[in-house]
Amino acid sequence: ANLEWRRVYKPWEITPEEVEMEARTGKVRSLGRDRHDRPILIFDNTRENSKNLEKQLRHLVFHVQRVNRKVSNGSGSVGKYLLFIHLDNFSLRSMPARKQTLNTITLLQDHFPERLAGAYPPPPPL
Repeated sequence: ANLEWRRVYKPWEITPEEVEMEARTGKVRSLGRDRHDRPILIFDNTRENSKNLEKQLRHLVFHVQRVNRKVSNGSGSVGKYLLFIHLDNFSLRSMPARKQTLNTITLLQDHFPERLAGAYPPPPPL
């Protein structure tokens, strides 16, 4: 299923120009490295700026592909990255749609499982 998805979706063909509008607010960004030299990827839902679920997923895939290139370094080895989910200022109003949350989780677990070293959502606000 993963090979078929890659053949159809072509994640390597996503360009910065294609995801420019989604990227303007910094809702998905790379932020340095951890103490094990793994890149850190941050999801910040409070910076969401669109309702187009497909474009949001392509933007996410663009960043995951970019981080994957950073961890591989051309060595052919599979590197890992960390994912932090930013929930400051989280509210029911800023919460992503259930379908989008499921699509994001499915995308990461089905098509990029070998790359994720850990995902760290902070405790949700009460």
